[in-house]
Amino acid sequence: MKIQNRYWGAVLALMALVLVQACDEDPTGPKAGRLGQPAGEEQIIVQPAALELTIGAKVQLRARMDDEYLAPTAVVWTSDNPAVALITPDGIVEGLAEGSVTIEAEYGAALGRARVSVATRGGQAGDGSGEVREKHFRDDERER
Repeated sequence: MKIQNRYWGAVLALMALVLVQACDEDPTGPKAGRLGQPAGEEQIIVQPAALELTIGAKVQLRARMDDEYLAPTAVVWTSDNPAVALITPDGIVEGLAEGSVTIEAEYGAALGRARVSVATRGGQAGDGSGEVREKHFRDDERER
């Protein structure tokens, strides 16, 4: 009788452990979000996501999360090759030399990227005059 009680006690303890573990997991399984990240992690959408510049041209990038635009200075902007294109703290990217770079926008734990190609001539964004070209957004788009 004592052996049976120990057996059932061990079985019940094991079942309780399995039940606790099952409650901690998402019953639908892991989900993939944008860029292969888990769905729970927020992502930034950088606009424009791909851009062609001429040397000396400047363009304002915007960062959007959910349905709201972030204030450009609230985002940490970085260029993976500052010799080709620089990005200012307020999101203005400037082409400096021929090549390609990735611009990264970070807001808290959320990330977003834009690809920038710089050419000596023929880019869409400018003629090298240094004038900032900015896409106009709707008035009802709020900033965080």
